[in-house]
Amino acid sequence: MFGILLYRMNDEKSYQTLLAQQLKTNETNIILEAPYKHKRIDIVMIDDKQIKCIEVKINNFSELLLQAAQNLIFSDLSFIAIPERNYNLKIHNKAKNLSLGIILISNDSKTIYTPEKNRYKIQKFYDYFKQNLLRCEI
Repeated sequence: MFGILLYRMNDEKSYQTLLAQQLKTNETNIILEAPYKHKRIDIVMIDDKQIKCIEVKINNFSELLLQAAQNLIFSDLSFIAIPERNYNLKIHNKAKNLSLGIILISNDSKTIYTPEKNRYKIQKFYDYFKQNLLRCEI
């Protein structure tokens, strides 16, 4: 039954919600639509050690890559998340070249690429974002 529901999902909000539910653990807090200045990050995972930003798209992957790359200045890691059926080597290579992680959304979503330590993080932007996250409902 769950597979049928995934097959019928056709909007980004549904994919965001599904992925957030799958990523939630006792050690990790999840924030949907987390604010940062003039934008919102689809999913933010925050724990004692790091902040991970995840941008979810079901199409328009050029915009997805741009959004996720922008998140690198204020997070420890930034990921793109797409439906597993939309994954291809071109997306993989572009994400990897931009130091972005890749999550494939399915009934059992999985991270297929995690980049090395973020070289682009700017500490004052990171601190500002972290303070804003603390004000969000977790």
